[in-house]
Amino acid sequence: KSSLLQAGLFPLLRREFLLPVYVRLNHDIQAGKVDHQIKLQLQAQLNNASFLEPITLSQTDTQESLWRLLHRHDFVLKDRNGKRWIPIFVLDQFEEIFTHGAADAERQSQAFYTLGDLMENRIPKALAEQLHNDDDLFDQLNLDAQNYRFLVSLREDYLPDLEQWTDTIPRLGPNRYRLLPMTRAQAIDAVKKTGSTLVTPQDAHNIVRYLSLTQTGRESPLPQRVTRTTRTEARIEPALLSLICSDLNEERLKAKQTQINTDNLTSEGGLIIERFYDSAFHNLPESLRNFIEQYLITTDGTRLPYPERSIETEQLATAAQVQALIDRRLIRRE
Repeated sequence: KSSLLQAGLFPLLRREFLLPVYVRLNHDIQAGKVDHQIKLQLQAQLNNASFLEPITLSQTDTQESLWRLLHRHDFVLKDRNGKRWIPIFVLDQFEEIFTHGAADAERQSQAFYTLGDLMENRIPKALAEQLHNDDDLFDQLNLDAQNYRFLVSLREDYLPDLEQWTDTIPRLGPNRYRLLPMTRAQAIDAVKKTGSTLVTPQDAHNIVRYLSLTQTGRESPLPQRVTRTTRTEARIEPALLSLICSDLNEERLKAKQTQINTDNLTSEGGLIIERFYDSAFHNLPESLRNFIEQYLITTDGTRLPYPERSIETEQLATAAQVQALIDRRLIRRE
């Protein structure tokens, strides 16, 4: 998701004069409130956006919330040609509010109420009380405008958790776009567009055809431990596509060639995935391989789930070892 947002979506947003502000919230108690974290990321983005007219946010005025800042009459983002830009706050890996943020229910609730005020353009209660007695502050703010946007990205299996907050933030309900694994045609298009002159159309077809075969288990040069079967049309796993293309490009650079070569992809592709698989266990005990191959995958290549709470109790792996394999993108936590 993160790669798709930053490398794929953000350039498209900028063409529409939308300024992406990437935010991955920190749910530690010491990290500060949600709106403060977003505000810091906004300032960092403005500092890097050299095409915009300089604007500095108030870092010392702790009373100025993000809502109040975004609704000030004088908060206007313009480029050097006078074109107005709208910030769009992209909250990536938002499922972490239900995992890392679950330990402190009060803090989690406060985060959702703060985000709800921002997304729904509701005047926060504390600010409403200030406005009642402060005419000068009332004149400084445009309470009806909403010159900003929010985009929330999270894994699909956390939608039930998100659903519980749609009463507080109704816009979380209908405004959704589901991302599915790529079809073969989409994967070929992705390789051709990102590879440009480094890859021919035929090489793009070869790469995707190879992955289609390995992921369905047919004509696969890979050990069964790293393949899977499917009963539907082959869907291309983005992580595998990225891995194959990246390594092929590394080989191109080493050989000082102008284009990627897929002539030996049947053998070379297997080696790429083998190397990835082996490197995932670097500095980890051999017993973890046994855990992966005996408990998380069948002999015919079908992936299996395993209860995380049972891994430590049955002494199959420690929590740190499991996290290491997740960080190295060999296994996923569902």
